[in-house]
Amino acid sequence: MWEARLEPNVVSYNAVISACEKSWRWQRVLALLIEMREAKLEPDVISITTASDATSGRSNSDFALVRNLAYSA
Repeated sequence: MWEARLEPNVVSYNAVISACEKSWRWQRVLALLIEMREAKLEPDVISITTASDATSGRSNSDFALVRNLAYSA
């Protein structure tokens, strides 16, 4: 998002996370959660739910990573 010189916010991240989830790009979803944290943005219930959906059917460690990213301070 920084490449386009837009000021990202939770809503814009959620839109990209949702698009990645729909296109089966679960690794990118995890990267976006990390990027949100680095940008000092707090994932909301939509971020967390969509990321959880993206990793459903993946290993438990992928789901645990989503949970840790979502709730870490």
